[in-house]
Amino acid sequence: MRIGFLTRRLFLVIPTFLGVTIVVFLLIHLTPGDPVVSMLGENYDPDVAAKIRHDLGLDRPPIVQYFVWLGRVLHGDLGTSIYTGDPVLTLIGEKVSTTVTLALGAMAIAILIAVPLGVLSAIFKDSLFDNVSRVLCMIGACMPVFWLGLILIILFAVKIEIFPPGGTIAEYGLKAIVLPWFAIGFFNAAYITRMMRASMIEVLSEDYIRTAKAKGVPGRGIYFRHALKNAILSVITVIGMQLGLILGGAVLTETVFNLPGLGRLLILSVGRRDYPVIQGCILVIVSAFVFSNLLVDVLYRFIDPRVKLK
Repeated sequence: MRIGFLTRRLFLVIPTFLGVTIVVFLLIHLTPGDPVVSMLGENYDPDVAAKIRHDLGLDRPPIVQYFVWLGRVLHGDLGTSIYTGDPVLTLIGEKVSTTVTLALGAMAIAILIAVPLGVLSAIFKDSLFDNVSRVLCMIGACMPVFWLGLILIILFAVKIEIFPPGGTIAEYGLKAIVLPWFAIGFFNAAYITRMMRASMIEVLSEDYIRTAKAKGVPGRGIYFRHALKNAILSVITVIGMQLGLILGGAVLTETVFNLPGLGRLLILSVGRRDYPVIQGCILVIVSAFVFSNLLVDVLYRFIDPRVKLK
């Protein structure tokens, strides 16, 4: 049954992926600007531009360009960069590890902060601890990640000089990514904490929890063995969505901290009108979001087999 469920979910990914490719292609090709002109400069030779446009297939009808591009994508070929001439897959492969490391580390920090904080806030509802936690969550949810990143750079890179203000992992090691981790992690922890608290409060009001208390089950067993297992299900959905958003929203963070990741590559490619690289970056980011949601559905089923997902 689990194999059948997973198969159905994988089949649903196919039309989603095709829809994503259509949207990505249309958005890129409806954007004003000519990549050939951007590459050659204003004083370009029309004959040279026409030849380059023909070589790149940009003189074909858009529908033909789409199916040619889609066929290459299905064979694992995202095309060639107009600006550098390098394969898009190679360019993305060089940058994606930084973005994945950034996303996973930030999400780990968010979970380590949010789950205990949300559980304790629910247990001690309306206490001083709960009120302080809710205020911090409100601040974290309203604070832009790039602004928090700048504050962290000023405090810990300029004033105290513990971490570098930017750079690559190869140059500074994990020190280069600690501040981005906390900037993104704190922002996401705010949302996860609020969801964890609300879900935990709802579960603690259930009849079976009151029955367990009446039977004299220790508080630790009630909160962490019975309540947390059921409350965490709704939080998993938020975590999966936030992970996808982190991958897509790393553009600003990587720009602030000068990290050579997928988001930074996307920004540079937009300025250069490098269509193949832009399409490849967006396709990878959106695909990561789709598959993170697929992973959430699978985790739902394995954590609680009683959950029926069609």
